[in-house]
Amino acid sequence: MTLDQTTPKTAQDVAVHKHIVEQSPLKGFIAVLVACILSGFAGIYFEKILKGSDVSVFVRNVQLSIISLPVGLANVFIQDSGKVLKKGLLVGFDIVVWGMIFLSALGGLTVAVVIKYADNILKAFATSIAIIVACVASALLFSFRSSILFVVGTVLVIMAVFLYSLFPYKKKYHPAPMEPPQSSQSRDDASTTLRE
Repeated sequence: MTLDQTTPKTAQDVAVHKHIVEQSPLKGFIAVLVACILSGFAGIYFEKILKGSDVSVFVRNVQLSIISLPVGLANVFIQDSGKVLKKGLLVGFDIVVWGMIFLSALGGLTVAVVIKYADNILKAFATSIAIIVACVASALLFSFRSSILFVVGTVLVIMAVFLYSLFPYKKKYHPAPMEPPQSSQSRDDASTTLRE
């Protein structure tokens, strides 16, 4: 994805985005790097939360969503408090918006199930492959033209998936601790108990 986003600008891109005065590639790169690092740590922590207890995926998702609710509501009232107070909280919510909400929720539950029963690395591979499939479908259906960097990124993703499956992680073997052998007295006591 990073390779595809670094494609040089065409004259058409410049014309469409002429209102953008100045860009800072260094700041953008640092922001993407920080976002990738935070996303990786968040994914690992989420996997730890899901696999660290016997709580169901549904209950864990509800618990995590309760944490995000105050932040989301604060954001709504900071940015759109005037509209919300005049027209209500759900103004403009049509069937398309509800469809997007449903798909987003379904995607979140799918990610949680994948992380619960697989791991964060497989989730990242699945996301990358989904992006590639969506771009290929866009090329076939909507005449989307990919750049050479997109093709290079696609090859890298496919190679990463292949190498990951070729050399799977193997846990070290730790034999179970053996119980000490029973003495003849304790065996006699056990057989006496069984006879009674």
